[in-house]
Amino acid sequence: MRSKIGHAVDKITRTQFLEYLKGALVHLYDAEYLRQTHLLSAFGIENRFDASTVLRNILIENIESLKPSANLFDQERAWRIYDALYYPYVQRLSQQAVANQLGMSARHLRREQRAALEVLAESLCQDYGLYTIFCDDPDVIEEVEYDPLDEFEWLEETLVETPLDLYVHIPNALNMIRSLASEYQVEIKSDLQSDLPHLIVHSMAFDQMMLSLLSIAITTSPDGQVSLQASMQTGEVTIKIEGKRIADTIPNKKNDVVERKYVIAKKLANLSNGTIRFVEKPNLFFVLLSLPFVNQIPILALDDNPDVLQIMQRYAQDSRYHMITTKNPSQIFMLAKQYNPKAIFLDVMIPEIDGWKILGRINENPDTSDIPVIICTVLPQEELAHSLGAVAFLKKPFSRYEFLSILDQLVELKASEFH
Repeated sequence: MRSKIGHAVDKITRTQFLEYLKGALVHLYDAEYLRQTHLLSAFGIENRFDASTVLRNILIENIESLKPSANLFDQERAWRIYDALYYPYVQRLSQQAVANQLGMSARHLRREQRAALEVLAESLCQDYGLYTIFCDDPDVIEEVEYDPLDEFEWLEETLVETPLDLYVHIPNALNMIRSLASEYQVEIKSDLQSDLPHLIVHSMAFDQMMLSLLSIAITTSPDGQVSLQASMQTGEVTIKIEGKRIADTIPNKKNDVVERKYVIAKKLANLSNGTIRFVEKPNLFFVLLSLPFVNQIPILALDDNPDVLQIMQRYAQDSRYHMITTKNPSQIFMLAKQYNPKAIFLDVMIPEIDGWKILGRINENPDTSDIPVIICTVLPQEELAHSLGAVAFLKKPFSRYEFLSILDQLVELKASEFH
């Protein structure tokens, strides 16, 4: 047990302590920040010349102490707490990288980190006798950290069950916005390319993006004209909304509102695996919204069980993924060269050849070495799969959510590495 601290310090609330603790974890390797944190006085080390190093060691040591032991009853919960602290703060992995590694959404990870922070705080209080530094003020209501944009995070955990028809939703958005256009005396024109594919976007997210972007164009283009064009580009559908103004100046009256609408639209686009590019000039406004459409990302799967391949095909329907499947190991490299898949599902229990050997050949072949491989098997061999070069592991049987989520994580991770 570590020694207790018995010096006098200024009283703080528990919420303040959690804020200081989170700040120190975020800046764990920033000596200048640690030298100024209020935690130094809480631990009685504010006068030490090596205070920042001592504080860093205290926090890392305490996080390490939360690593589950083999005889712990609730190991799964304990590992989530430990991982939510160790990887982002000690190992300095990005939030998205940690979320991908732990197999959860960014929103779920934030919830886990809040819970883990409480556990770490309690551990520190017990080991260092910090309970005496807390004060309770019944007249003060502690503010809860809240970001209104978190209201949309559920989109990360929601599969698109019905692909979106642009020929239905764009006219609906235009009809809804016409009264606002009339108020600003703005003429609206639209031009949709024929045979546009369905989008893999939640209808609520798309409708709100359209209303936000159209209202920006209208309110910043009084007495002008707003046009909307939709066309298919490589791998995505691009919607261009353009506003032409009569005046040669950008209106200032609604700048704050415009900024908020744009932030919301951009958040919804990101959660929908899309992008937004925004440009505003003295007499022109335009925004380019790009969104994924159905079946444009090729995925290769090798499995000797035709039922598994059929399930994958069914799960990929109405998603952004197009499945290329085979039961024949000898076809894997020919199909990879022909379709250039963004990921390969690989079973390891194949009669003709050991799947682990195929994994090795995929990683050694210059034509396929850059393609992420997902081991898909009933065998509990996740650690072995990663050690042999697989980037992900999917245990059979699997749900549609698990199937699409692992593909989404890999595609997004690959895109972030590219950029």
